[in-house]
Amino acid sequence: MGHDFFSEASGNIEALRAVETGELVMAGPFMARQGYNVLAGRLPVFLDEEKTDLWGLVSVTLGFPEALDNAELGRLRMQGYEYELWRINPDTNERQVLDSNIENARPNARYIEKHFQYLNADWYLKLLAARSWYNYPEVIILIIAGLFISFLVLFVVQNNFQLKQTRAELAVLAKTDPLTGIFNRRHFSELVQIDIERTQRLKESSYVILVDIDHFKNVNDTYGHTVGDKVLVEIAKRFKETLRPYDLFARYGGEEFIIYMSNTDRDGAAITAERLRQKLCNEPCEYKEVRLNISASFGVAKIDDSGFENAIQHSDSALYQAKREGRNKVVFYKQQL
Repeated sequence: MGHDFFSEASGNIEALRAVETGELVMAGPFMARQGYNVLAGRLPVFLDEEKTDLWGLVSVTLGFPEALDNAELGRLRMQGYEYELWRINPDTNERQVLDSNIENARPNARYIEKHFQYLNADWYLKLLAARSWYNYPEVIILIIAGLFISFLVLFVVQNNFQLKQTRAELAVLAKTDPLTGIFNRRHFSELVQIDIERTQRLKESSYVILVDIDHFKNVNDTYGHTVGDKVLVEIAKRFKETLRPYDLFARYGGEEFIIYMSNTDRDGAAITAERLRQKLCNEPCEYKEVRLNISASFGVAKIDDSGFENAIQHSDSALYQAKREGRNKVVFYKQQL
């Protein structure tokens, strides 16, 4: 719209401060080009996490003094108080009265002044009784608290920032298993499908390893689900320590885990599966006074031209063969040998 946020015009000092601090700032009130007073929120947007590559500023304007309507300062007058809302203007460092109904204050009048910091400015609310002092001590704290909360609600930019944080947290929850913190089955499948296109283009081999914890139902039945959950968390931790950083690892369901390995051959997949098996069974899992010897069965299959879903079925067949042969062992899908 042709507005230069970094000129020397009123309110633009705060635009520069927003870029320097990387935080939301509030400027004004000042006269907008449209001919009326506004408050302006300035939020810098950077293209990198280090906040060095500035894309620009998101600016939100609120008409002033209409922005104070929802604070209902007029109710203070109805309840027998005169008030003055002021702040230290970040542009000029001068005292700036934003709203007031104090006309003829009595000399040496008794008043209460509340200070609070919001965004980049210091705000002050000054109250004095238009009636006798004994009418307000019981309610003054509630009035100040209610005014403060109402005033904050006006700044929708802050709310938007909180919504962004919530969305980010929900995005993490949508991708991970809430118990173990590793990928969930759906997100794991999405990542594997993407990487399979790369491995096919580069003609690399990739493998699927399906893992089932042996006799895990007995753990839950004997010691309870709390102990069972602790065992699953410990298993996920040990597996993650053993796998390569770029191997994909997820909870497949219940006591089953799934691993995707790219850029490896049959020997590499076999060595990894065996390391995982030994990492699990060579050291008991302990929780409080419970000490459990845990083992697992492993089914391994190569991802061939039949696709990822078929590779899972093949590794599942190999897994059940491992169970039939006594459990606690690694078995490859026979038809690929």
